[in-house]
Amino acid sequence: MGEPYWVAEVQNSLHLLAENLHERQFDGKMYDRLPSFNNSCQEYTLAPYDELKLANNLAFLACTEEGGDKVSAVCFEEYRNELTIRLVSNKCPGNETVELLQKIASSLADYASSKIHREAFMEEAFATVINLCGTRILQRTRPCWAKKPHRLEKKASPLQSLDNDWALLTETLQRRFATTLHALEKMREHLRYLNTIKHDSKDLRETLQNIVLAAYDASATETPRKLEEKLRRCGPAGLGLAGRTAVRQVDKLGRYYGVCKDFAKLARRQSYQPLFSSVIVARCDAMPDTCRDPAGGRKLHVHAEVQLVMHYLSRNLSPAPRAIGCSKSACFLCHALISRLGHWSLSACHGKLYSKWTVPDGVRLTHSKAKDLARALRQVRDELKTLGAGAKVQVAESPALSLISGPSTATLLSIASGSSSTSMKTIRPNSTAKTNAPAYVDASTVKAPTGSTTSAELVFAKAQSNPYPDVGISTSDGPCNNTGFVAGVGTTNSPAATLQVKENDLPYEVVIFNYSLPLLDLQLGLLSLHIDFTEISVGRIKISRYVGSDELVLSLEATNLLSAEPGRTLSCERGSNVFRFNLLCFERVTTQVEIIWGTTQTNL
Repeated sequence: MGEPYWVAEVQNSLHLLAENLHERQFDGKMYDRLPSFNNSCQEYTLAPYDELKLANNLAFLACTEEGGDKVSAVCFEEYRNELTIRLVSNKCPGNETVELLQKIASSLADYASSKIHREAFMEEAFATVINLCGTRILQRTRPCWAKKPHRLEKKASPLQSLDNDWALLTETLQRRFATTLHALEKMREHLRYLNTIKHDSKDLRETLQNIVLAAYDASATETPRKLEEKLRRCGPAGLGLAGRTAVRQVDKLGRYYGVCKDFAKLARRQSYQPLFSSVIVARCDAMPDTCRDPAGGRKLHVHAEVQLVMHYLSRNLSPAPRAIGCSKSACFLCHALISRLGHWSLSACHGKLYSKWTVPDGVRLTHSKAKDLARALRQVRDELKTLGAGAKVQVAESPALSLISGPSTATLLSIASGSSSTSMKTIRPNSTAKTNAPAYVDASTVKAPTGSTTSAELVFAKAQSNPYPDVGISTSDGPCNNTGFVAGVGTTNSPAATLQVKENDLPYEVVIFNYSLPLLDLQLGLLSLHIDFTEISVGRIKISRYVGSDELVLSLEATNLLSAEPGRTLSCERGSNVFRFNLLCFERVTTQVEIIWGTTQTNL
C-alpha cells in the first residue's frame, strides 16, 4: 500500500453528497489556471493547444459505439523522437480499437517521415477511420433500417429533422452561407440513399464516406467552421436552429474527416516531424474501472479521465502530459477533480453530476502526490457541500479557453445582433507592434471620449436591430466573481471556443492565450462578438456591469452600429495596452467589454 489519499470521512461524505445531487445539471466550471510548466517548459515539442486538440481527436475516434462504456480519454507522452498515445475507456478498449488506431498512427508516422504523400495518407487514414467508427457513424445517422436505442425510438432521425427544417434552413443560410447550404443538400441526398440500402450492402461503406465528406463540407468550407456557429450568426431564426440535435450531428459527422486533416496538417510541421516519425498506441496500465462503496456496498465507476489521472500520479514521467483528451465533455466531478489538481487541461465539462463516480483506492503514490490528491478530493467534497446548500458555485477559470481560444490581439471583432442581419467591426493592429502594444493602424481618426488619437478601423454592415436606448456606461470597479464559463469548443481547422455570459455572471473576467489560430465567440445576451486573435500571445478579457463612474468610455449602441457609415473609426489611447467599449445587452443592462494585451494579471 502507498500513502493514503482517500480518507474514509471524505470518501463517505463525498459519495453521500453526490448521491443527493445525482444527475443535477450545473453550468459552473471549476478549472484552475494552466500550471506554468504547460507553457514554458522547453522539454515539450507539441504546443499545448496542439496536444489537447490531437488528444481530443484520438479519444473521439476511440469511442467506437454509443454508450457510457465506450467513452474514452487519451494522453500524449513525448519521448525523444517518439510519441506514445495512452488510451483508456470507461471499460477497457478492445483489441480491434487499439489495432485500428495504431494503423492510423503508423500511417501518420509514414507521412511525417516522407515515406508517403499527403494524398496517400489522407486516403489510408480516412479509410481506417470508417472501418473503426462505421458503427458509431450509423448510430449518428440512424437510417430507417438500423436498430435504435429505446430512448431514440420516437425521435426524428437527422434526415427527418433536416427535411422538417429545410425551408427555414434554406432561408437562413442561402444569402450568407450558400456553399454550406449546397453541402448540406448533398448530405441530405446521401442520407436518403442510406435509407434505401441494406446493412450488408457493398455500397454501405462508400455511402458512409460520402455522408461524412458532405458533413465536413457543410461544417468547414466557410468560416466559422462549424454549422452550429454559422447558424448563430444568422439572426433569431439561426439561433433557433443552431441548438437542434441534427445540426450538432452534422458537425460531429464532419469531424471524422476533419481529424484526418488535422493529423496531416501537424505531421509535416518541421518542428513536429521527428516526434511523429514514430507513434505508438498503448492502453493505460490496468486500473480498476469499478469499485465498491465502502459505506453502502454500491458499485461505483472510475471514469476514463480518472483512470488517466491515477495512472500518471503513480508515475514520475518527464515531460508529463499536459492535456487529457476526451471523446465527450467531462462530467462535473471529473472536471472538478482535474481542475483542483491543476496538472492537466480538459476541453469542456457538460456539467452533469453522477452519484456513482469515484476514485480508486490503494494506488501507490508518493507522499507528496497522495497529499495533493487528498487535498483535491477534500476541495471537491467541500464544493458539493456548497452546492447541496443551494449556494451559487464560484466559477474558476477554464484552461480549455486558455488553450483553445487563445490570445488577445483582437484583429477581427464582429458584433452580430439578434436580428436577421449582422453588423461587423474590424479592428486591425499594426503588424509590427510588440506583443504588449495596442491595436494601431494609419487611418483617419475620430476622437474618443478620452480624447485619444490611436485608431482602429471599424466596418459596419447595415442591418436592423431591436431599438435599444442610447446609453453610455463606464467600467465597474467591483470584485470579479466569475470566470471561464465555456459553452463549447470547436475542433475543426480554425478552432473556436464559445463563451456565453449571462446577466447574473457579471462581472466576468478570463485569461486568454494564443497558440494556434484561435477564435473566441463571446455571447452577451442577443449580441455575439466574434474575436480573432493572431499576433499577441497573452491577455485578459473583462466584462463589467455599469455602476456609474466619472471615466469617459466610448459607447457603442446597437441602433447606431447597424446604421453607421462604412469607414467609421474608433480611437484608443496611444501607447495603451487596453481597448474598451461599452455595449447595451441583456435588454436594458449596460456592460463594458475590456480587452487587455500583454498581461494575465487582473487590474481589479
